[in-house]
Amino acid sequence: MTEEEAFSYLNIKYGPRFTWKLLLVSESTGNFVRELKKELGEDNELFRKNIYAVAKNEANDEALYLIGDISDGAVYRIYHLTYTSDNLPGYPRYMEFNGIESVINFFEAKILIKSLRS
Repeated sequence: MTEEEAFSYLNIKYGPRFTWKLLLVSESTGNFVRELKKELGEDNELFRKNIYAVAKNEANDEALYLIGDISDGAVYRIYHLTYTSDNLPGYPRYMEFNGIESVINFFEAKILIKSLRS
């Protein structure tokens, strides 16, 4: 399943409860990647790797990134951006997923938990 197919599926299934917006390909190496690299700092192992911004959560400061190249096995990370370069150790926080299917499962579980609390 492609990222486009995954986000289309989630948007159709959950409508406004799904708060993530897929970014355009033209945005994939722009502001969100620059912000993440600023927050990580030059000493971080990811600083010189290929990183692509995939999506942005419209409800908070989370962004979904593809780390490396998809041909190497898709590793996705959701980072909670802090919009500062003066982060404490361990920040910005992230969750890691192997493949887009794992990302979909996480989003669906999060929507389900949120709906149970409502």
